[in-house]
Amino acid sequence: MEPRIAVTGLGMVSSLGHDIVSSCAAARAGISRARELDYFKVKREDNGEVESVLGHPAHALTFGFEGFSRLVALAWPAFENLLSDSALRDLNPGRTGLYLALPDFERVNTGFDLVIDDRTRERLTKREKASPPSPETHPYGMRLCQKLTELAGLRIPSAHWSQTYGGHCGTTLAFRQAFRDLCDGKIDYAVLGGVDSLVEEETLQWFYDTGRLKTGDQPAGVQPGEAAAFVFLELEKTARRRKAKLRATILATAVGSEENELLAGKPTDGLGLSETIAALFSELPRNDAPPPWIMTDQNGEPYRAYEWGYAVARLSSQAGRVRDAALYYPAIAFGDTGAASGAVSLCVAARAFSRGYAMSREVLVISSSDNHDRAAIFLADSVPT
Repeated sequence: MEPRIAVTGLGMVSSLGHDIVSSCAAARAGISRARELDYFKVKREDNGEVESVLGHPAHALTFGFEGFSRLVALAWPAFENLLSDSALRDLNPGRTGLYLALPDFERVNTGFDLVIDDRTRERLTKREKASPPSPETHPYGMRLCQKLTELAGLRIPSAHWSQTYGGHCGTTLAFRQAFRDLCDGKIDYAVLGGVDSLVEEETLQWFYDTGRLKTGDQPAGVQPGEAAAFVFLELEKTARRRKAKLRATILATAVGSEENELLAGKPTDGLGLSETIAALFSELPRNDAPPPWIMTDQNGEPYRAYEWGYAVARLSSQAGRVRDAALYYPAIAFGDTGAASGAVSLCVAARAFSRGYAMSREVLVISSSDNHDRAAIFLADSVPT
């Protein structure tokens, strides 16, 4: 049996608050702070009127910042929140790893198969040829790790920094690397986080050009947001030995692949997601347990809704617990938070355990990236052994 990973600290900022407590309390109360993004306007096809789209910016934190600076403006207060909620400053930073799920800034050069208008597709294709996506490691990820550790005054070795650029699945992919390092004894503690902003003008234009942005003409689409979220991880036996407060225990993860990905404009059959969830349940010791609380990254796009529907149908004979589970959609409260979405769900779940309002003592977080990546992570309320 693989070691269990304990969550012993949380940190978060979002459109609903500048810390984990206010963000999760507002989400629980059903509050949404969507606002008009005045800097991005679209013309309606039915009446020709110009209107602003709605988004979920962390306005007081990010107003006036773009690109890398905006990521720092989001990540640092969330990281600082984690520091105050965990014992990291009292532990050994040299035995700590930093694992970040980050956006791929080249995403705006993808998804052209979704573009209906020929002139728009031609314009975007020319831009793609002018600046093709780079296969090399993104240097801004290392810069962000460096910035966070410098601001915190922590000497976390750069050899223990890791970044993933897997979209919605980035948090699970980053966690699996942290899990390996914890189990191999390379580190004793891990800071796992996700940060992303989908409300910058270039990203909004990408969503609009590919027909994915929620507008007056397009009621089924993305309502973009931005957030940063962090969790502090350690082996459960380590956490219990030092008598840390356990917020949750991560029991299993799974990753998979979907051939008919969203960006290729292909209709989904839910196969990749259903196989990923089935693989996760096969790793759990109790398949006859009550249904978990499922947190899904559905964001209003028809593709994701169809994918989930097909996946549930495929799973009915393999994992009936999914069919009867209560569903929660973080995007209703926070908007689509991109690469931060998985970490946001982990924080919301762990906070719900701590406050006693979780719909189940077990939570399944599922993620579907815009590309072929699929991921699932399973966590439970921590109880004394």
